[in-house]
Amino acid sequence: MAKGLRIAAFNFALFAVISSVSNAYCAPGENAISIAPASVTVVTRQAQQFKVVADGSYSLQLKWSVSGVLGGNAQVGTISSSGLYTAPSAVSSSSIVVSAVEAADGRVVASAPVTLAEDPAVEQAHEEWLAGAARAAAEFGCGPDLIQQLPTESVTDVIHLFALTATKGTCLVLLPVSTEPGSIRYSFASGGDVDGTEIHYLSDVGQMRIRNGVAVAGN
Repeated sequence: MAKGLRIAAFNFALFAVISSVSNAYCAPGENAISIAPASVTVVTRQAQQFKVVADGSYSLQLKWSVSGVLGGNAQVGTISSSGLYTAPSAVSSSSIVVSAVEAADGRVVASAPVTLAEDPAVEQAHEEWLAGAARAAAEFGCGPDLIQQLPTESVTDVIHLFALTATKGTCLVLLPVSTEPGSIRYSFASGGDVDGTEIHYLSDVGQMRIRNGVAVAGN
């Protein structure tokens, strides 16, 4: 059966849209508690201070979590014991929620949705990189047909697509991931064999992103 090649068009809308979340909670015998700000947009790698707001005093001992993880993590962002949230280095999730949780039983007391936005300088650098990707690929010896990773696809997804559709000379263009807007580079590498097809791919970073036909952890 002949393989059908998909030529993907990029759509770099890097804003994560999330649904609203209930912000207030009132435990028996307690005043109403909420989080301020009630919702906010935070640029990647930037910080936002959250605080608990109560209609009077409250006796609950509270901790902070991000998307269900106490203290957060590198994918969704981290938050300190004082409520200082630091966004991740890239827009990696479409559902970020900062919550104040009761220390005793982990019950969510109040939550606030966070919309992540890419740093404008990084976004511009990524767009410039993508604009020159076809020319760079040709210089590395790729054929005229490229398979390009979409913003909605993981590296694993596009490896599978490559195995199904690539023909001789086809190269894979991965989405740029560098957070250094001053550095535009094109790295060409072999990612090994998948289902009898060797993967040659273009990336904006020198680190290996595909090895032995499998996405390297973190991609």
